[in-house]
Amino acid sequence: MPRLTWTAEMDAVVREHYPDGGSPAVVAALGGAITLTQASGRAVKLGVRTTFRSGRRRWKPHEDEALRQAWDGGVAARLAALPGRSLRSIEMRGHELGLALPRMDTEPLAQAMARIDALTRARLAAEQPNAE
Repeated sequence: MPRLTWTAEMDAVVREHYPDGGSPAVVAALGGAITLTQASGRAVKLGVRTTFRSGRRRWKPHEDEALRQAWDGGVAARLAALPGRSLRSIEMRGHELGLALPRMDTEPLAQAMARIDALTRARLAAEQPNAE
């Protein structure tokens, strides 16, 4: 793999995105052209620090708005709209904002439960001796 040559534009992306989003935000902003290791290594070299690893980051108003807009687009849309946020944190924030996850279709589950119930009853009936 050839050695990466960093440009001034790429350094600007690191300075802008690394403080709040860490390496995942930098990689996303650069369209996946670099690895997480390259992003964090460049941030160290530039002296850029992050709050990303230090626990929960506060949600910013523009992130809440991005989440609201991407919510109905599915998991991929939510992750793409919020680089640097985990799926779990996105779902938790959606819950805090009152956004509902799509309900699972319960009909197939109900049918399966009815079939299991019928098989169990048939097995129990077969195991009982005939009363005469």
